[in-house]
Amino acid sequence: MDDSAIARAADTLRPVCQQRGVAFIMNDRPDLAVKLDCDGVHVGQDDMPYAEARRIVGPSARSG
Repeated sequence: MDDSAIARAADTLRPVCQQRGVAFIMNDRPDLAVKLDCDGVHVGQDDMPYAEARRIVGPSARSG
């Protein structure tokens, strides 16, 4: 899926989650998590080091 399709999906789903008090977490893409105002990011063991993801999303975003 290209980034614009991910952005369109996130723009649709993020408000639904956040209006219900549910964090909207981007999978595998900390760069898009920041760009699309997600609440956090999940990175798997084979995606990128956790420390790098944390550096990208910053100290206040959820990450795991």
